[in-house]
Amino acid sequence: MSEKNENIPKRRFKEFENAPAWEQRELGKIGRISTGNTPSTKYADYYSEDGMLWITPTDIKNNITTSSERKLSVEGIQKARKAPGGSILVTCIASIGKNTLIEKECGYNQQINALAPYSKYDSYFLLTQSKFWSLKMSNIAASGTMQIVNKREFSKLNFLFPNNDEQIKIGKLFKELDNAITLHQRKLNKLKNTKEAYLNELFPAEGERKPKRRFSNYTDEWKSIRWSESVNISTEMVNPQEIQYQYLPHVGPGNIESFTGRILNNVKLVKDENLISGKFRFRPDDIVYGKINPQLAKYSYATFDGLTSADAYVLRSNRKLDQSFLYCILHTKYFYNYSVSVSKRSGMPKINRAELGIYEFFAPSLEEQRCIGKLFLRLDKTINNQYNKIEKLRNLKKSYLEELFV
Repeated sequence: MSEKNENIPKRRFKEFENAPAWEQRELGKIGRISTGNTPSTKYADYYSEDGMLWITPTDIKNNITTSSERKLSVEGIQKARKAPGGSILVTCIASIGKNTLIEKECGYNQQINALAPYSKYDSYFLLTQSKFWSLKMSNIAASGTMQIVNKREFSKLNFLFPNNDEQIKIGKLFKELDNAITLHQRKLNKLKNTKEAYLNELFPAEGERKPKRRFSNYTDEWKSIRWSESVNISTEMVNPQEIQYQYLPHVGPGNIESFTGRILNNVKLVKDENLISGKFRFRPDDIVYGKINPQLAKYSYATFDGLTSADAYVLRSNRKLDQSFLYCILHTKYFYNYSVSVSKRSGMPKINRAELGIYEFFAPSLEEQRCIGKLFLRLDKTINNQYNKIEKLRNLKKSYLEELFV
């Protein structure tokens, strides 16, 4: 392949299909680079509540940074190094890979290098490309005794750039993608907050027998139920090497997201895990609960057949308790606090069957249990769908990063 072809991305917008190959430039040639500083903290007058942003690596949480923990006063601004709006801030000490775009002039500390691009370079294109800057920077930092890339090393980093029009087009695409991801993330956070609020309101407060919020037509006090009288822990252990189990998924605590019950994307089939020791069988509507390290809160409501490891219990309620309500019980702070407290007896935190058996909790009538359980299962389904939307957008972004950049 010719050098020219090597400098052309796999995919280009139609209007740039015949445009020249991308050209190599040092970062120091595409903008003005400067390292930040810290106005002396001995002088409280240098900082204020409503002044100019003063950004440190801990403030960098989003693609565009619009707030900071500390701000500069008029006096502090005079002592600070400042970057103009449109600059890319790049963490070059310790937290390498935390990069952000600023829209207004700000101060920043000495762990950060700022690149203020010249007019031929698009800020959002550079922000997107900075992912690749960080990869090179990590390699440089790894070769030293400290995780650091100094200003000179940063300025000498080489990357390929198209003309300004193509940069703007690419930057616009990624900005739209990032905005969509942010929007869906906000929706997800709102759903998770709604779930947390329902957990607090639909279950009685400590010392109470009635919750703050109820479904209509339910007024009776909740009654105390013992775990051993309402929940069965499965003993159905099978040989994973038998042919009928080879194409079932194997789900262990490591495949479950903490506190949410969401199954992660790292689940494999039994045949691909080369499993030898016995595993517990679970079916739709069973609950898989991780008994090791209960502080991690690993539990999931099964929607498919599968096997789980000996590090988990398979839970099934009896006729005294609705299965979906049992799943809600696992989400409560009362069960969580209990499981953590009894698991600290040994070096490896674990909750055993006997400890689960003596746990007591409050529950309403079966009809009200079903109402509560169905509500949370619907919420979990909506939350999971929202996760999937975000994951698809992130995968699309990853694909575009691979195809639209050289």
